[in-house]
Amino acid sequence: MELNSPDFNVSGAMVPAKSKDWQNSRVKLLRVDNQRLPQRSSDYLGDICNDENLYGASSMLDFSQLTNDDQEELIYDELIMILSGHDTVNIRRQFSEEGFISWCVNEKLNQTLRNQVLECLSLASQLHTAKKHIHRILSDGRKGRVAQSVAVICNDIVHQALEDLCFDLGESPAKHVSAVVSKAKRVELTAVDIAKILRFICENNLVGGAVIGYLYEQKSYFLPSGFSEVLNKMISAAEEAYYVILYDWITTGSLAKDRAYEFMVWDLLRAKTLTLGDFTNDGGERMKEYDSFEKRFVLIGDLCPKTLESVQENVVKAGKYLYLYEQHAAKAKPEPLPFDYVAFREATKRDLAMVQKVIKDTCEKSSANLLNLLRQKYDLELFSKSFGRFFLDDGSGWLSNFVDIIVTKAIDYETVNIRDLNTSFNAAIDSSLLKNNTFRPSFKLVRKQFRGVFQCIHSRTRFVENEPTTQVRESIAFDVSLNPAFAIIFPGTVIQQYNNFFHILFHLKRTQVLLLRKRVEQTRGAFKERALLNTMLRFVNKALQYVSEWVLSGQLKIFHEAIRSANSVEEVIAVQERCLTEATKKCSLDPDCVEFVDIILNVILSYASGDWSDYEEVGQTLATNLDSCMEVVSQREKSLTSLTPLTYWLFRSSGSYILN
Repeated sequence: MELNSPDFNVSGAMVPAKSKDWQNSRVKLLRVDNQRLPQRSSDYLGDICNDENLYGASSMLDFSQLTNDDQEELIYDELIMILSGHDTVNIRRQFSEEGFISWCVNEKLNQTLRNQVLECLSLASQLHTAKKHIHRILSDGRKGRVAQSVAVICNDIVHQALEDLCFDLGESPAKHVSAVVSKAKRVELTAVDIAKILRFICENNLVGGAVIGYLYEQKSYFLPSGFSEVLNKMISAAEEAYYVILYDWITTGSLAKDRAYEFMVWDLLRAKTLTLGDFTNDGGERMKEYDSFEKRFVLIGDLCPKTLESVQENVVKAGKYLYLYEQHAAKAKPEPLPFDYVAFREATKRDLAMVQKVIKDTCEKSSANLLNLLRQKYDLELFSKSFGRFFLDDGSGWLSNFVDIIVTKAIDYETVNIRDLNTSFNAAIDSSLLKNNTFRPSFKLVRKQFRGVFQCIHSRTRFVENEPTTQVRESIAFDVSLNPAFAIIFPGTVIQQYNNFFHILFHLKRTQVLLLRKRVEQTRGAFKERALLNTMLRFVNKALQYVSEWVLSGQLKIFHEAIRSANSVEEVIAVQERCLTEATKKCSLDPDCVEFVDIILNVILSYASGDWSDYEEVGQTLATNLDSCMEVVSQREKSLTSLTPLTYWLFRSSGSYILN
């Protein structure tokens, strides 16, 4: 497929990836992405992570020479130093090969005091653990700005709690170790909870929105404890960091600030190591199409904060629309967005509803800007009409010309070279109203497999794979080389729906032409054979008239009117979706008739093309399947079950089919 831009593809889609996949993919992306990742220097934490005891193997004091009061006063001051992260003479840190901390306390210290000191050192151990996790996150840019912002606020909380504790202890006139034990307990609990949260974030490689989601889950566990206030601060820090990337995406269409792949949308082109296919393997089990976009972007649902899930689609679209606008607007600038970063930041501090409203307003504005660009620069209205004229032969006449050419030249479209097929296609276009169409070069014919004739538009079928009537058959379809700006309205899924209708029209039109030629040849044939031909032609004409003139033409008119009056891309997409849905509904047969109608059409085509020459056998087979359809219709009427419009039109309007 030739495209106007290497980054775009009509069938490209932004898709969500499951959690079991995206973390492994993120590792691959970060491994080759040469963008400098944000990280904090270890100096930021001072002596927090110093695992060496500055006093080494120097001797401890001989407490046996001191009174209990002197021992307590001295060890009291050393406890404050230990809690502040400093080494002391009589209390020393020891580390195992695995990095676990233990304490060596002067054995000559009064046993009662020694037990109290060991109890206080539990806090020191928890502080060390918490600070280790803080350091681990801050020193690794792969953790992302959200996790690092949480680590920074945790460090500030721990530092402030320790500073207040040490100041309180230092100002106390009575230096009793028992007071340290009681006052340190609250700080210890905070340190324990912080360490648990940061350890979970590290061990599970949580980033971006996944961090925010985890913090909200933890909030429900701690209410109404005092730690909920700490969690609120962590959540605020995480959201503020996430909103920096969010703002950049929805206002510029850029992911430049997402250096660590922690936002809900990833730019795969940046690392050039993974493609969309890496997220859409395994027969579609890992992929559900989200919407049409470039092949360079992928949606990671797990990285969307739960607070933004209701506006996730707006977030994706806002950035998508702006990206497309910037790619095609040249020197033109879109109309100003409804806010700047300062206003957005203030909105995030007030309430979530305000943030969601801002996102929706931005998406709406960007959508309107892009729609205006498509109208003014690329003539969207003309393109949509051209789309209908090529796919559905809406008033252009090219399909009749094309069928006449391939029938006259006896071209087998199932085996002919694609180049020769398109030569016939271009000859048909030259003799139609599309000869000078601006968008003519965008449409090429290819061979494509379809299931049956009308079965291709039935999303659900009761037929099994090995039944002859449901076997896949070769046909032709359009491969469209779209301007990337149009791919947002005509994605691959929409093109497939148009191709389904084109397949039906082509089959019916080709059958009609073959029947007309055969009837001319059979002017002197047997009466029964002429009657058979007339019945076949009547059936095909009714189906073709209904699908082409009464359904597709009307739905196209509705769609074209919507393009003229729409105020946003969403409106255009929504109307087109409704039109295609309505057309599919009106062109669908009763479920029990689909098989028989496809058999009828195959029998007619086989006879018209000369593949089945015994008209008596053909007539008998045709009559059997027509009777089967009539029986289904009668049963539906007896049970007061309504028929689909096409079923009624074929089998209940304008009399019956006479074969003799």
